[in-house]
Amino acid sequence: MTGEPSRLLRGRTEHPFVTATCLGRSNYPHDVLPTLQGLPELWQTLYRGRGFTLRAVAREPREAATARAEGAVQARRGDILDFKMFSNLALNLLVELEAAEVVGLADELAGLGWPVDLEPPRQALLARAGQRLEGTVLLDFPEADGELVIPLPKVPG
Repeated sequence: MTGEPSRLLRGRTEHPFVTATCLGRSNYPHDVLPTLQGLPELWQTLYRGRGFTLRAVAREPREAATARAEGAVQARRGDILDFKMFSNLALNLLVELEAAEVVGLADELAGLGWPVDLEPPRQALLARAGQRLEGTVLLDFPEADGELVIPLPKVPG
């Protein structure tokens, strides 16, 4: 390779790392290439909610079930860090709770008559009592039709 850009890349403004990678050369100064510093912190933000998974099937309307789950997490001194809605079919909450409180949350939701599945098993979570874990709480709404309608406000004019 002569070090010249290929005909396909000539005239385009490409990122130096992408261009060097595509052309198979690395004659760029070290300060131009992306650094790997901070990569572990980035992966920690992407690898969130893996401490536990609690799945529950709500046996009441979506609004009431969401409020009940939110209240149950907050009553256990937990924090809701993020959420994702899948139309009106499911709600995924990223929460932070003490390990023993995760078991209490599962018991409370099961006490409502909701089928609950918890991973890791209760004994493993109770053995980690005192540790705060990030995990996911997935609520399924079986009565939903998948057509969540969010009314848009009218724009004047």
